[in-house]
Amino acid sequence: MTIADYDRPMNILHADRHSGFRDFVKKFLGRNGHHVDAVSTGEEALQKVNVCRYDLCLIGLRFPGLCGFEAARAIRSHFKYFPIILITGYPSVNRKMCLAEGVDDFIPKPFKLNELKAKISKWTVKTLPIIKESNTIERTKEAPMNAKHLNKLKELTTEGFVKMNMLGVDAHNPGSVS
Repeated sequence: MTIADYDRPMNILHADRHSGFRDFVKKFLGRNGHHVDAVSTGEEALQKVNVCRYDLCLIGLRFPGLCGFEAARAIRSHFKYFPIILITGYPSVNRKMCLAEGVDDFIPKPFKLNELKAKISKWTVKTLPIIKESNTIERTKEAPMNAKHLNKLKELTTEGFVKMNMLGVDAHNPGSVS
């Protein structure tokens, strides 16, 4: 089993100006168990995230009105942790630019469907097995981490602190468990 085996279905917002591309992505992700709401502008994306609960946003770059980066910055100002993945055909876009604009990741066009699936899986909240002392394996309850803990994890910079925090160990007092 891989971590991808524990992906849970996600509620995804997809904003792109091309209706055919929106329909194609919606159908593909729907076949993979996800629910997708599709919109055609940055303004519509901003309105949707303010009234609906989404796990992730796929967004294009060029729209009439708010561009994808402007929409991402506006979303980020309200939701500190909300995965936003930019899908673009512009070759000048890079990861550093995306991070500066409030986007977590990006997929350059053209791309393979497995690449889209992998990016979404990367940002999916996972349900991982827990091995008990009796060596039996049980799955934990599927639930996203609360925003407070997600923001705290984002602030931690070293991998060791992240792993310890995720295990419930106080990074400043390793002998204690929270």
